[in-house]
Amino acid sequence: MKRILSVLLSALLAGLLFSGCSGSPAEPEDGDRPTLRLFIINGNYSEGATKDSVWKAIEDAADVNIEISGMVNSDDYYTTLSPRLNSATDMPDIFFSVPNGSGGAYYTWANQATGILYDWTNLMAGKEDEYPYLNKLFTSEQYRNVTFEGAHTLLPHCDVPNSGWGIYYRGDWLVKIGYYTEDENGEKQPRVPVNMEEFQDVMMKFSDPSYNLNPGTNAHVR
Repeated sequence: MKRILSVLLSALLAGLLFSGCSGSPAEPEDGDRPTLRLFIINGNYSEGATKDSVWKAIEDAADVNIEISGMVNSDDYYTTLSPRLNSATDMPDIFFSVPNGSGGAYYTWANQATGILYDWTNLMAGKEDEYPYLNKLFTSEQYRNVTFEGAHTLLPHCDVPNSGWGIYYRGDWLVKIGYYTEDENGEKQPRVPVNMEEFQDVMMKFSDPSYNLNPGTNAHVR
């Protein structure tokens, strides 16, 4: 169960560098969804994200509950993560790691003899059509040789050109403040700002209470 969920959630969250971890599956109680545990940089600041409608949509699409924990990017991150990877009950399903910045810890975890990290090639066997994006990623010329001891244990991190971050907008909010185009059916489709002037205008209108933009609503752009 955890193996399938790790692939599914990684497909939804592709763009972050994750490793799927093995361990004893935590079977859900009757009527409950299984919980997928992530340990990432700054994961200790994720409380606000758990209230977002996009977060909830990802949980519903994967039929899991997501728990995020972590530390800031410092020595404390690996000091906290390492004991959890040696725990049968507290091991995260997916975690962030920069191999060359892990003080050698990643290379110990990636050794297939330890049983800590999955080889994604084996994990994806027979599921190539079910997860076409991941299959394309791991077989691409750019990433097919990104292995350690012949095993694919990393989902590569993808940066936005000239920036380590991307900007996500609430599409329904953009429509509400007038940033939209109309499709062939006359339906309004959100349009993102294309220059600094529009970006500043969007930020001002997003913070204007007269537009009554509520972050707790369930509308979002998939």
